[in-house]
Amino acid sequence: MGDDDTFQIYSLVGVDIKADKVFIKNGEVVSLKTEVIPNKAVVPKKGPFIFEYKIKNSKNEIQTEQMTITITELKDVISITALNINPKSEKAIITVANNINLDFPEIKTKVDTAFFSLEKTFPLKAMEKKEFEVPLDLEKLKTALQGLIY
Repeated sequence: MGDDDTFQIYSLVGVDIKADKVFIKNGEVVSLKTEVIPNKAVVPKKGPFIFEYKIKNSKNEIQTEQMTITITELKDVISITALNINPKSEKAIITVANNINLDFPEIKTKVDTAFFSLEKTFPLKAMEKKEFEVPLDLEKLKTALQGLIY
């Protein structure tokens, strides 16, 4: 077993890693949350991105590891759909779906249309769908539909 030590995690290529220095006692196992932010040169590349990161201790001994992140567009991660928009209904159902296997502790959604508005903040678990009922502005909806009927 090694001694108690302080460790720093960083990368030299492709990403910024935001993690505080962490002190680990001899024999202790820790989980460390880090924030990995791809640099602008990496962002245009969609899909898996493999990079090296370093773990340095207080004696300046460095261990090199690899990590994979997946770069994707927001439109592929979260989808928002509206159902039941017709002049006979007073409400519509708005569905917000998480299409990936990652929890989001806080999603802020704001949808403004001619027929309804929705503004919510909520958690969304991996692959979860949430539905929200919103009142329709029936006068605006009828006016819009009258313009479509010949």
